[in-house]
Amino acid sequence: MPGCFFGAIELLTEKFQPVRWTRSWALTRRGFIFAAPAATKLRPASCPCAKKASLPYKTIEQDYALEYGTGDRCMHVDALKRARGWC
Repeated sequence: MPGCFFGAIELLTEKFQPVRWTRSWALTRRGFIFAAPAATKLRPASCPCAKKASLPYKTIEQDYALEYGTGDRCMHVDALKRARGWC
């Protein structure tokens, strides 16, 4: 099944290749699976976003409303400052 995974990465990134991206945001754990190979192909810094208390280091947090309640996401405080690699 590796061909299916790499095919999914190709489909995910093909429309974004003409644009020069500086950041890639990975939402939740499942997003991390696709974000790393997509960021490797497109070359932006990759910044994981997760639920509160899921990331090491200091984070900034944002709560938001859902149809059935509330949700939250956080990212490292220095995620926007780093130029390359994983934020």
